[in-house]
Amino acid sequence: MKKKAILFDMDGTLVDTVDDLTTALNHTLKTLNFATKTREQVQSYLGNGIVALVELGLPDDQKDQLSKAAKIFKEYYKDHLADFTKPYNGIVELIDLLKQKNYRLAVISNKIQPALDELVTRFFSNKFEQIIGQRNDLKQKPYPNGVNLALQLMGVDKDDALYVGDSDVDLKTAQNAKLDCVSCSWGFKTKAELISYGAKIIIDKPMELLNHL
Repeated sequence: MKKKAILFDMDGTLVDTVDDLTTALNHTLKTLNFATKTREQVQSYLGNGIVALVELGLPDDQKDQLSKAAKIFKEYYKDHLADFTKPYNGIVELIDLLKQKNYRLAVISNKIQPALDELVTRFFSNKFEQIIGQRNDLKQKPYPNGVNLALQLMGVDKDDALYVGDSDVDLKTAQNAKLDCVSCSWGFKTKAELISYGAKIIIDKPMELLNHL
């Protein structure tokens, strides 16, 4: 069945945010006099939002500092959202082509809503019809609430929609929402990891998505 709407994850799918998230986490850890993390370590922490990222970055015996650390992180990150962040190669061209072909587009992310809004606008202008991030009135991924809300607002049936993401969280989100899923190997998880999570369709380049619509 031809799809009408495509719902994308943000970090690791549309844009590479690892360097800015690493910088923000290490700023937080240094402020609290804790050891910093490598880019590879931070990348392995990603997928469940900022609070989860900060918690994983804290030393095991300092988890009680989470609230303070998360506040430091958010204050820094809001001013350094896109020092290094940029769309993956081929993504802007893919989104432009999908719009030309009249696909309905949405972003569903565990990134906090203000940061998500700013980055989507910065890199993709008004290409996305719905932009749904982490906010107080929705359970975040892998719960299907954000996906369900986007489809409801767009007036699109689940059979007509496809979810695209780069992680186990995205696979679980699509499964929970009962959506077909395409996983991308250029993000935060390797192809081997995606296969181990149960990914059935994996693409290596953005334009390959066209073969699954």
